[in-house]
Parts: sequence; C-alpha cells; structure tokens
Amino acid sequence: MLSMRLSLTFFGAALAVALVASPAAAREDWFEPASLGMGGAVRILGGDIAAVRLNPATMVGTPTYYVGVGYIYFGREKSHVFSTGAYDSKTSAFGLGSSYSINIYTPVVDPASDLNWYVPDEAVEDRHTTHRWEIAVAYGLLERRINFGLSARVLRHVNALKPNSLRFTIDTGIVFRPIPILGIGVSAQNLFPTKDERFPTRLSGGVALALPKLLDVGVDAVIDFTSQDTIRVDVHAGAAVRIAQVILVRAGYYGDRGFKDNYVTWGLGLEISADRSFGIDYGMRIEVGPIDARLRADRKEGFQRIVNSIGVHMGF
Repeated sequence: MLSMRLSLTFFGAALAVALVASPAAAREDWFEPASLGMGGAVRILGGDIAAVRLNPATMVGTPTYYVGVGYIYFGREKSHVFSTGAYDSKTSAFGLGSSYSINIYTPVVDPASDLNWYVPDEAVEDRHTTHRWEIAVAYGLLERRINFGLSARVLRHVNALKPNSLRFTIDTGIVFRPIPILGIGVSAQNLFPTKDERFPTRLSGGVALALPKLLDVGVDAVIDFTSQDTIRVDVHAGAAVRIAQVILVRAGYYGDRGFKDNYVTWGLGLEISADRSFGIDYGMRIEVGPIDARLRADRKEGFQRIVNSIGVHMGF
C-alpha cells in the first residue's frame, strides 16, 4: 500500500508540473555511448552515467561504484559533447552521484527567419555552449527491490546571438524489482520547465529484463510535454548481448516528437571484469526517413544523419 501511494503521488506531481510547460520544438537529449547503442532505453536498466541523467533511482539497483567519461560528435550541428560522472551505491543502500557535461555546438542559421537584422551576404554563426551539472541521490528499500531517486540539474547557456541564461530543474524516478531480473518503473525529467527545447519536460514509464552477464532488454514509453501542441508518446527500445563475457553488442530504436524523427542505433563494448571492471564503449545513432531539420549546405546529407560517441568507464 505504501509503495502504491508513493507511486500515485509521484505520477500526480509529475503530471501537474508537466502540464504547465510551454510548447517547444524539442530535440532528444544526448545519451552516453552505452545508452546510445541501446536507443536510450535505459531508464530502468541504468548502468552508466545515464543512471544520473535519466533516472536517479537506477543508481542503487546494483551495488557498485561507477565512474565514466564520454565524447559525442554530431556533424549537422558541429556539436562536441564532453561528459563525465560518477556514483556510489556500494557503500550502502543510499546512493549518491554527480555528472557534468559541456556541449559546444553551432546549429544551422537562416538569418532571414531567425534574426531581426543582419548584413546580406555575410556569414552568420550561432555558436552555443551549454554547461550541465547534476547531483543525484537515491535509496533502495527491501534489499533494493523498491528504489527511489531525485536529482537536481543546473543548466548554463552561453550564446552568440541570444542572451545567456541560467536554469535549474529536477528529475525524479522510482524502480520496482519484483524479481531480481525484472524492473518496472517511472521517471520524470525537467519537472521545472527549462524553456529550453533541448531539455523538455518528460514523463516516462518502462520495463526491463536483465540476465546477468548475458542479456539486457529495455523498453521505455516517453511522454514529451513540450515538443508540440499535441502530447504524444515516443518509444525507446534496445538490447545488449554479452559475448564471451567481455564483448557487448548493442542495438536499438527510438522515435522522437511523435515519431516525426526516427533513429536506429547500434554499439559495441569491451569490458574486462575481475575485482574491478574496465570498459570501452562505442555507440552510433543514425536518423532514418525524411529529416525534419535544416541541413548544412557544406556537408553531405548522410554525414548529417549520424551521431558518433565513445567513452570509457571503471566499476568497483
């Protein structure tokens, strides 16, 4: 009864805050390399820095100390994302984590529609730098069968053509594990509307199956309240298979903005485990179908459909 009341309270609070968010043209948030390979379907699985970024409750699912760094490149926006993070859920059932990323990107600009005035025939570059900090806490009840999490996020935007800004928001989540290999949960992101199309208010529900050292499968349904006037559900799905105990092969799919944007993903990982584990992960996202976005005139379309990411991590 207690867990049901907590879940109802969580849903009510998330919906109440999300429904006041203003519409915007949202784009999917960045994923870490391992999560990207699985189509971002890790809101119940966790397993990398995404445990801090997407659903803090997943930090305490398995007792561990995790630290990782990553790099992402997206050619269409000349975007470079450097990220790092760590969390500790091994010391006790109380987990604590933090992450930081910096995203430097230059989206395509149409001066005639984007600017109030400009000099004809003069190149216009809209350079953005986004600093993102998170700190998260989580707690596992009943031998980590019921896990709760809460995180706070600070966003600092430094822009070339628009005023700089500083935003604060929070995430929260809960994961139930009725049996060790099965997870069911809900999470909410950016409960305080950020007025930033790249950090929309979302409510997610998901289910995941985790067979230790063999197979991970996850499916998330993501309700994006700020991507458009009509609220729709996006689907993220992915799987990771472990081969010979050290090689990870990942594949996934996700649709964004009510399936206007569709992506397939894949990735590879190498992980060596003993008393400590060390791993290298690579992930790629490929946009399929028509591209509903401005393209760079100086690059081929195929190049602008691809996101590449790579990262390393250690676990104790």
